Amino acid sequence: MVEYKRASILDKYFAIQIFECPIDIVMLAATLASNNVTIENYRHHRNPNSLKILINNNNLTIKPRLKHFLADFQINKADFISLKEIWDTQGCYAVFHDSDEIKFRTTDLNEFSRYRALDNFKWTLEIAIPDSASDSWGQMVSPHQNIIDKIESHIQSLHLK
Repeated sequence: MVEYKRASILDKYFAIQIFECPIDIVMLAATLASNNVTIENYRHHRNPNSLKILINNNNLTIKPRLKHFLADFQINKADFISLKEIWDTQGCYAVFHDSDEIKFRTTDLNEFSRYRALDNFKWTLEIAIPDSASDSWGQMVSPHQNIIDKIESHIQSLHLK
């Protein structure tokens, strides 16, 4: 049984908090959202050898061994879904939006300021899911109640099986 709670934020945004959120619910939520996805605070601490970086300086390219990093980047929804195993293992913070890019770090703002600012970038869904070792609540927020309603309906259908 999946434990969850619904909430309203500023009477304008709709949230669902899910305890130990199953990755399949995250993937369903992603399919309901916009195509552009901004990921913030990405760390790949469990498998640092899966990423390579290049440092270009004039005609010189260096391939350093990556030891630690924290990154913000943008991908499309299909790429987000293809990284399912990573999100399942280490969690994620993602904002799905229609605008070309989000021009600020959303996690630098408190939730009230963040959602108001995101309105300028046509956001459809925020996913904040902790890593698999956390034993805690994940949260999904949207300015579109129908997205949260569909996620809740899916959770309820799981209880009937």
